[in-house]
Amino acid sequence: MAIRQLSRKAAGMERPEWFPRFESYISHEALSGCWLWTGSENFGGYGRFYLHNKKFAAHRTSYELFKGPIPGGLQLDHLCRVRCCVNPDHLEIVTGAENMRRGFSPSGINAKKTHCHRGHPLSGDNIVGTRGRDCRECNNIRLRGQRVKYRATLEKGGGQ
Repeated sequence: MAIRQLSRKAAGMERPEWFPRFESYISHEALSGCWLWTGSENFGGYGRFYLHNKKFAAHRTSYELFKGPIPGGLQLDHLCRVRCCVNPDHLEIVTGAENMRRGFSPSGINAKKTHCHRGHPLSGDNIVGTRGRDCRECNNIRLRGQRVKYRATLEKGGGQ
């Protein structure tokens, strides 16, 4: 059974025959409101639900069961930041870029920065380099330091 078929059943508010089994893997956490997935998880900590020898992301299945379809190309963001949470009220449909910006990976952390470590703004044409988010001034400082180091190596006879 495909996810889209799950959505059609959810839209009609009828529960599929396997719903009790799905629900048996949910533990309600009173303080946070999270619905913690107690079934199997992938290496990233996201719940997995197996149905007819196919695996489905538990949070996506839950969202489609209770709220409806997830448009193609979009992702679900866990607003509670708990990967094994399947509470549809804790899930929001977002683009991949927005989901990354909200996260705590190095890319997400860099995307949130508005100024470099020296206080220069990180916006528009002031962002340069291929090493991440460098401002133009800090990139120039780094390059000047490399040139000085290279010249010192040449003066010591370390060059070719």
